[in-house]
Amino acid sequence: MSVIKELKGGSLSKTVVLAADGQQWVRKYISTGQDREYGLVRWQSQLRKIQYLRERLPENILPVLGAGRDQSTYYYDIPYIENSDNLYEAIMNGVSYTDIADKVIKIIQMMASASLDSIPGSISVYLNEELIRPMQHAHAILEASDQFLSSPERAYLGDRLKNIAPQLEQLIQKYSNYSVPESITHGNFTLENAIWDYEKNSIILIDLYAETYCETILGDISQIYQSSKSGYEIVTELLSQSEYSVTEYPYHQLPKVLENFTQYFEQKISNEPWYNTELITLLTASQFTRMFPFKIVKDPRAGFLFMNHALDLLGAK
Repeated sequence: MSVIKELKGGSLSKTVVLAADGQQWVRKYISTGQDREYGLVRWQSQLRKIQYLRERLPENILPVLGAGRDQSTYYYDIPYIENSDNLYEAIMNGVSYTDIADKVIKIIQMMASASLDSIPGSISVYLNEELIRPMQHAHAILEASDQFLSSPERAYLGDRLKNIAPQLEQLIQKYSNYSVPESITHGNFTLENAIWDYEKNSIILIDLYAETYCETILGDISQIYQSSKSGYEIVTELLSQSEYSVTEYPYHQLPKVLENFTQYFEQKISNEPWYNTELITLLTASQFTRMFPFKIVKDPRAGFLFMNHALDLLGAK
């Protein structure tokens, strides 16, 4: 058995393509000992969700071939789709954005149709944990340290976080007993977490995520907007190339094709009866706040840039 290449993995995992006896497959590793709460627990929840969704979306979910232990890691294996790109790469490489959007919408509609019992107030729990708490965390760091930011950046972000807090508390109260539509979901439906199979012109969902506070398809849509409307993947790449101000999100550097994809996708998906613009805005902002605890450890300035972008999405002054 040999490693053919290493694929992009999550922050706490490693993903490689292996080959033996003329066969190739993908193996996803996670440490048996390090960061078990954010690594192993999430890796296992992903494995369970693959099983669960494959029963309902067999054409869009790859089977798990096996799992096991390899020295200091656990792993599971799935088939390798050789002629493929993630959806972000496929759009940038010229695959019709309308074809991709139409297939994404079809998957979302199928997941939304598999409805679950809604839990009143579940969305308020999510928003408090993934939106308000990270903002409070960021504000506390700003008050305690000037290690990562300039004085003008600290003052600007501190004022915005302080000013938005009462508005967010009101929204939490608004949704305290709200029953958001719940269904099966991907759980982390960014454009990187789905691949385009060029041979079949179809979409395969990867890196599913099961640790959510409410199973709403609105969350999946917000993650698509995270990739397309906010260009998370390309912005992350840009940040690695040059210095930047955390108060200036590089909207002007986002590719036009992503804007076209977003406009087409949004126009069609917003016709669904369960589409809720206000909640999707809150959820999209939360995709950038919820990463703050991880970013502040590995890349603090990027964490504050994305926190500021969340404030932009929320209309903060």
